[in-house]
Amino acid sequence: IVRVCGRECRTRTAVLKGKPFETAKAALRANLRHNHQPDEGHMRIGYARVSTSEQNIDLQIDALQAAGCNRIFEDHISGVKSDRPGLGEAFRALKPQDTLVVWRLDRLARSMRDLTDTIHSLHAREIGFHSICEHIDVGSAFGEFALHILSAVAHFERALIPARVRSTMSARS
Repeated sequence: IVRVCGRECRTRTAVLKGKPFETAKAALRANLRHNHQPDEGHMRIGYARVSTSEQNIDLQIDALQAAGCNRIFEDHISGVKSDRPGLGEAFRALKPQDTLVVWRLDRLARSMRDLTDTIHSLHAREIGFHSICEHIDVGSAFGEFALHILSAVAHFERALIPARVRSTMSARS
């Protein structure tokens, strides 16, 4: 018996019996990740991403499960790619009053501008956002404040880029 999302989920022990613990754990995790249904009410949808197939996504999955995610979507693709199928599925699964949960901010967005645009899009759909490592939950006043600070820093950074380019070019002349 494994407890996920506050419910007990049973799996057939015959399928897992005699297999090494990590194999059984991975099989169970895959089963829960794709087939677990929430009790009722609002969902916490998790999104995990690694850039290459050599990277291990298990740490993110474990953290998202511990954060109470009802469903978890994942991508094994570079964050630079704008087409991330798992993220698209997560967005389609989200309904008003649900919360999107990520392990770290950089797992969700390619840049600060992309991050703030994504968060504002979620907010417009009445969807919450929570980042586990950065402790940002836009459902709280402090979380929204932290997001605005990050947005201001991103805007400032973008404004400095042209000046840096001009300085570099004049130094080379």
